[in-house]
Amino acid sequence: LGGYNYFSAGITNQTGGLLRTMVFDEQQQANYWPTSIQAVPANQWSHVAFVFKEKIGYQFYIDGQLTGGEQNAAWVFSNYSYATPRIGYGFPDESDQGFFNGQIDDVRVYNQALSQQAICDIAHEGNPSLSC
Repeated sequence: LGGYNYFSAGITNQTGGLLRTMVFDEQQQANYWPTSIQAVPANQWSHVAFVFKEKIGYQFYIDGQLTGGEQNAAWVFSNYSYATPRIGYGFPDESDQGFFNGQIDDVRVYNQALSQQAICDIAHEGNPSLSC
C-alpha cells in the first residue's frame, strides 16, 4: 500500500517461506519485521491473511489458521509516502530483492481488521475443503 499509511507484507525467502510484515515501533523509532511461525506451503494454492491493528498488534493466517502474532501498543502505520503501490515487490534486505515468483489471485484490502471467523470464511470461499 502506498501513500501515508504504508504497510508491507509478503513471504520472505530468507526465512524459508514464512509470512513477513513490517510495522513501525514508535517507542524505538524503528521498523520491526515480524514473521509467522509456519511457512506457506510451496507449490500449492494457499490463502494468506495479515491483520494489523494500529497500537494493538498483528496476526498472520494461512488457510484460515492463525500462525503467529504479537501485541505491542507502540506499533503504528509508517509515514513513508511511496507514490506507487506495489504487489509482488520484494523486501529490500534480501539479495534477490525478494520479488514474488508465483501466482497471486484475489487480492483484498479492508479498512477494518477482520475477525478470525471472517478470515476463515473467506479462505473457505476459495477452498471449500478447508476447515478452520
